[in-house]
Amino acid sequence: MTALAVACSWRRPEPFARRVFDSGLSLRAVLSTYGFLDLGYTGDYLAHPRMNRLAKAVLLDAARSYLGRDIRGAVEAHPLASPLRILEAMGTECELHVAPGEMHGYDAPVWRPQARAKWLATHAFLDRHLREPVRNGSRERRALVAPA
Repeated sequence: MTALAVACSWRRPEPFARRVFDSGLSLRAVLSTYGFLDLGYTGDYLAHPRMNRLAKAVLLDAARSYLGRDIRGAVEAHPLASPLRILEAMGTECELHVAPGEMHGYDAPVWRPQARAKWLATHAFLDRHLREPVRNGSRERRALVAPA
């Protein structure tokens, strides 16, 4: 989802990205929950001594499903595989929230403190970016929210 936001916002050389950019969609905010944001660190994650084997296998399978067997080569050849790096390099305001020790889907039971903190941060981010007046009068501006 984040790679699509990059493609909407900046002209890119990839054929699909050019089509997305040419569609004219203008974004105000993107919320990417549980997305692949930087596959360039896959090797580091797999080498982490406290990550269990099942989690490593799932991560490796997901990364290979997305990029193929040569993850490192694909990351270098296809920068949109790590959209967070592109956004940061372009000076885009980004927030990355990490919940150490939490599992995938930890935010579903909203009574838990970490889940509440995640949703409060999410709403604060959206409030900041969606309540601002539209500055581009020539095109409708829309918000894109990526589901978990």
